[in-house]
Amino acid sequence: RQRQMCIRDSYKYALSDDSHIATSLTLDSQEYIRYRPENTQFAADSTNNVRQYAFAQDRATASILYDFKTFEALEVITGYEYSHIRVHAPWGKGRNHLWIKEGVDIISSIDASAYLQDPSLGGRPNVENSVEVGGGMRFNTHSHLLESKYTLSDQLDLFYAHRLDYPNVSDSMFSPRLSLVSTIDDANTVVSTVQRAQRMMPLRAQYLNHKAGNSSKHETLDSLEISYTNTSLEHTSVNLRAYYNDISAVGYTGQALEFLTDIELFGVELAATYKHEQLELNICLLYTSPSPRDRT
Repeated sequence: RQRQMCIRDSYKYALSDDSHIATSLTLDSQEYIRYRPENTQFAADSTNNVRQYAFAQDRATASILYDFKTFEALEVITGYEYSHIRVHAPWGKGRNHLWIKEGVDIISSIDASAYLQDPSLGGRPNVENSVEVGGGMRFNTHSHLLESKYTLSDQLDLFYAHRLDYPNVSDSMFSPRLSLVSTIDDANTVVSTVQRAQRMMPLRAQYLNHKAGNSSKHETLDSLEISYTNTSLEHTSVNLRAYYNDISAVGYTGQALEFLTDIELFGVELAATYKHEQLELNICLLYTSPSPRDRT
């Protein structure tokens, strides 16, 4: 079973013709419960038939962005984002109804968990492989956001953007992107991009890794891409894209975050789109050549 609620509000204020401040606040909550009727003497949606997942996740995200022009050629958007996530028992349930299977069994406590009161029942948490978290888990992330555009000439635009995250359960993460957009004419555009993206593992796995005192490991994607788009034919767009990705994959083993593999991926993609009135036709051809690489 899954249920969700969400509320969002945003506001934009003009400081001048060339500068604005935008704020937003989002509140959402999701509930996840997995029922598997292994103990058929009870109702299918009984606590005694919950298996592996019973939790709710509340998230509050607030941001403030400031966009401005320092001079005619440079446009900048910069700002701050704060995210707070709380993971706890399902809606309307006491703390002892928390259960998340994430390699180990995350529960409130071994003595009080609602899922360990009758050891004769099947499908219960593994006491020998359980982690106690009391009322739940909390995650806080502070982020700096930046996106900028510098006009080099009528045909060339340089874009730079980054996201810098400071989570409380991980080392900081830096994800920059640099793009050069060349507008050859009204029908031909070339975009060259180099970027790095870093991310944590799912929060529950990251929390357990942090709780155990292990060093952070982030999944990292380094990529280089060149894209050519032509729209000279009426109602038609043709895009040819070549890319190289270097992926350092990380996974949670149940005890710690571990490096899994380093993969180099080369690819070429050809896509064509035809749109006219109610008709849309898409054609895509893709070639990739993955190659695992010895990290040592």
